[in-house]
Amino acid sequence: MTVKERGEPVMEKNGWQLLKDGSGGFWVICTNGSFGGFTTNEEAAKSLLLEKSGAIEETFPPVKPDEVKVLPGKKLNNFGYWYRVDQFSLNGKPIGQVQVRSKGTKVITKVGDKACIGYDLKWMLRENGFRLVV
Repeated sequence: MTVKERGEPVMEKNGWQLLKDGSGGFWVICTNGSFGGFTTNEEAAKSLLLEKSGAIEETFPPVKPDEVKVLPGKKLNNFGYWYRVDQFSLNGKPIGQVQVRSKGTKVITKVGDKACIGYDLKWMLRENGFRLVV
């Protein structure tokens, strides 16, 4: 089935289209031909479109880097290497941690039970429903 056979665009954001087909299904397709997803729920399709296009972050409140406060953790020795867990907060509310180690994977950014490799303030804010502006 080609994009034209799926129907007319219902919504478009940043090169991604939400198409409704004749059977009541919703397709999320990129204009370059990439497939984003299919669902029969219109609200779920709109959410998927916003996520795929990156437009969902436009709805998050903006935060400047200097608004995020860092509380450095205590350096602890652990079997031949040291590590430190720094706490990050925004307006007095904790938003995540960054774990720094002297060996192996040197930096891990954590928010709740999720984590990513490296120092990623943008990811940390996005996980808390904010967006980083410079």
